[in-house]
Amino acid sequence: MILILRGGVCILVVRMNYREIIYSKICELLASVIEQLETNLDEEENDELNEVLENLVGLEDVTLEVYVGGTESSCIHVVKNQIGDLSLDENFPNWKKLKDYVLLAHCIEGDGSVLLDDELSVNPDDFLVEEYSGKELPFGLFAHVNETECKQSIGYFSFPKLSEDELDGSGYNSQFLAVLFYLLNWSSDLTKPVIIYRKDAGKKSSEAALRLLATFDGKVIHPEVSGELPGLPMVYRNRVSAINKYNQFDEILIILSEINSSKGLLKKFLSLYHVIESFMFKVPIVNLGDNNDSNIFSIRDFRRLYDATKERESDAMAKLFTSDEMGGFWNRQLDGVAFHRIVLTSLADLSSDGDFKSDDVNVLIKHIRVKGVETFSDLSGQLNGKKYSEIFYAIRNAIVHNKETEFHISHHNLIYSLAIFIEKIFLQPIRLLVSDLLCDSGSKIWYQGPNLHLYEA
Repeated sequence: MILILRGGVCILVVRMNYREIIYSKICELLASVIEQLETNLDEEENDELNEVLENLVGLEDVTLEVYVGGTESSCIHVVKNQIGDLSLDENFPNWKKLKDYVLLAHCIEGDGSVLLDDELSVNPDDFLVEEYSGKELPFGLFAHVNETECKQSIGYFSFPKLSEDELDGSGYNSQFLAVLFYLLNWSSDLTKPVIIYRKDAGKKSSEAALRLLATFDGKVIHPEVSGELPGLPMVYRNRVSAINKYNQFDEILIILSEINSSKGLLKKFLSLYHVIESFMFKVPIVNLGDNNDSNIFSIRDFRRLYDATKERESDAMAKLFTSDEMGGFWNRQLDGVAFHRIVLTSLADLSSDGDFKSDDVNVLIKHIRVKGVETFSDLSGQLNGKKYSEIFYAIRNAIVHNKETEFHISHHNLIYSLAIFIEKIFLQPIRLLVSDLLCDSGSKIWYQGPNLHLYEA
């Protein structure tokens, strides 16, 4: 504690040291757990709890000695090791908090370079610690300690993800961790991530500043929603034959590999869309080759090809699903089951999912404006190949187009119901459709001729 004279006014500035910050809270938590243990043992004797109590009382004595300055040595490593060998159940809620705070204290003291009586140069009163209100970030610890103006420092912290390994490279130093430790309310819910920021700033602007700094640090600030694509049934694998010229699909095979390598649902969806998109051009070429018996292409053939590929992407997509000449994907039989039956069955399954909320999908339907589809319930009775392809195309646009005036889907706003809708109604059935088309050398995506004859030379 020091006095500073400013403009004739005497200002009291409290400078705390590591000893006061760390051991006051550890002692308080130990006392709380010990009190609860004693209460339980008064009601019913238990040899195991008695042994735990004796150990904790011993740790309390050691910790109190450090707190009052009876020794210059730290005892946190001793406390951490001993409580790690003890176990209490959920009937002792402060036990988990004690372990969390001891781990954080151990992180603050680090390799022993911090002296307990060292004073913090950072004033804890300049900061606030509050629960982070945005979507939980995909990392546990991150801080920017501003070397120019300490008050500009900011940090994100999650007890469930706290580990000494993650602390390295997180941006936190012992001083800023100690400020966080001091400001944390040990009676609060430690399962929720928190943000520490200057108290004269707004919370929303501080959270945005934190995310900006995290991107500057090379971090990903959105948790990806994973898309589940189980392995294909053996019946499809058994249809693959080395005598078929799959090399005409080399580009598609790379995209399928990208789908397998991607964890994110939206990345998988876009890659699969690219496969279907390629069929918009491949099928007209296949049709052209089938109709001219592999003869040299005429100018008329090129005009037919141009006419077949010049239409709008949404119209071309619709024809793949509705026109038999273009493949008729909507009614195509996949191992004895029509593609549309697979989709409609998946729709029915969604309705029985207790966590699925159709109103969340209604928000998407409202924005994409597919004629004849006003709500999720309309899909079961009115879905056909054209409407299905239009929704497929619209979801693609909602992912790709990021404009203020358009509905945009990102991992930031991809709630469960929308994610499961995309996965079950589009991602999984269309992946099965693509696999079936590739396994069937007689399907509309297979060019049968050895090459395309443009000129005779």
